[in-house]
Amino acid sequence: MKEVMAIVRGTKVHQTKDALTEAGFTRFTNMACLGRGKQLLEAAADKLLKLVEEGGDEDMMRVAKAMVDPRKLLPKRLFHIMVEDDQVQSVVDVLIAANATGHSGDGEIFIIPVLEAYSVCLGQAYQANQGS
Repeated sequence: MKEVMAIVRGTKVHQTKDALTEAGFTRFTNMACLGRGKQLLEAAADKLLKLVEEGGDEDMMRVAKAMVDPRKLLPKRLFHIMVEDDQVQSVVDVLIAANATGHSGDGEIFIIPVLEAYSVCLGQAYQANQGS
């Protein structure tokens, strides 16, 4: 069993949920998170900073600088999907198809081995093909 962990744009939550469900992956967890990858500063924010600097408004300059600060954490969504080993590539393909825009910030996908999994309701370990 594997955990597929995907960090995606907040604007892609519904599209991702729909794509996973349509592909038959109806068991997943989703939560809001904050993070930052290697994405470049938005061109619009850069333009705003230049305009504000030219205008000399100190309050607006502080706001604009905060917008382009590379330390600023951006809102993202985190999906956890548990699947059998032979389903990993299918889930990855669904996630990429639902989230790829061709721009930095589309997200990341991590595959993590799951050593054990238990059903709280049944009080026992999952068997093969039961946990997906």
